[in-house]
Amino acid sequence: IWVVIPDKSTVYLDYGAYHKHPYVNIWQELAKHPELNSVNLGELFRQEAQTTQDFYLPNNTHLGTAGYLYLGDLVLGKIKQSMNGPI
Repeated sequence: IWVVIPDKSTVYLDYGAYHKHPYVNIWQELAKHPELNSVNLGELFRQEAQTTQDFYLPNNTHLGTAGYLYLGDLVLGKIKQSMNGPI
């Protein structure tokens, strides 16, 4: 299971779309490789950050407590799902 954690900039500024050199959308790149079991946290975090206060810490780039709890629940769910799948 690959977990790529989006930083605050990509969640709120959309991969630097308005910059001269935008960032690479890592989830689109990972999706090109179906053999990888990756979770697209970019869109999930974008949605959650709009409704959860202090999803990221104010004046910081790290997740807040609510963000870490959300991430933990997602990863745990993905691990359980992969354990129930084919081996």
